[in-house]
Amino acid sequence: MAIAAPQSVRRAAVERLHALDVELRERRDELESGFARAVAAELRAFETRLDKEIVAERPMLRRAVDAAAETGDFDVLSDALEIEMRPFRARWHDSAEVVLRQLATARLQRLLAVLAQFREDVLAAVRQAFAEPFDLRAAVSPPEVELPAIHVGQDFPTTGLELALRAGFRALPRAARAARLRATLEERTVERLDRERGRLLAAMRQAFAALTKSTTKSVDHWSETTITVIARALERAAAIDGSDVANQITELADSERVLRNAAALLRNATA
Repeated sequence: MAIAAPQSVRRAAVERLHALDVELRERRDELESGFARAVAAELRAFETRLDKEIVAERPMLRRAVDAAAETGDFDVLSDALEIEMRPFRARWHDSAEVVLRQLATARLQRLLAVLAQFREDVLAAVRQAFAEPFDLRAAVSPPEVELPAIHVGQDFPTTGLELALRAGFRALPRAARAARLRATLEERTVERLDRERGRLLAAMRQAFAALTKSTTKSVDHWSETTITVIARALERAAAIDGSDVANQITELADSERVLRNAAALLRNATA
């Protein structure tokens, strides 16, 4: 059984544990919502950077497939667009992964640092209450958060623009087909870039949602464990306090018996 610290010290520690319990319950939602806000801000910043890149790179993509439009072959132009989109897609995907990992290594580390400090406060309060506290480090281990992957599908649904171009398209002379393809080249380039943008942002939202969910789950589990440890420490402190009261009552009873015996001896001596 652990040795209790002096009662005044233990009382101060118990009050601190009560305050930590209230603080943790209040801060849990704050920590979770704060991280969710950080995730949303990162996504908005990434979307802004992506839109600027698309505006800057659209002329390059259009020039790269201009020769394919001259062939008058719809499939050749589609294949050329797909080929030329690959480096853009790879670069944007890599950038998205960097953003996700930066969030995990920067904001997430700050979140875990807050919890780690809180954990130390709990341990310190328990050490103050007991000369030999039970092992809390194993009971309240630092929270762990899994880093989700970014998955971007490769399926491309046929758009209304493609259907309109294909309708009766092959029956036209090559020069007419080339003219129509060139006339829609800007629109097709924008449409393909927008499609890639939408797919990537959807993947980012999914990854960020998974990260937020994982973080929330970890914070919830960690705080519930910590609250349980605090409650256990408070129960233990209360039990020791009760024991102290019982000991004091016993000591008073013993003192009373001693006084009564002394009084009896005194009466007998003076009789």
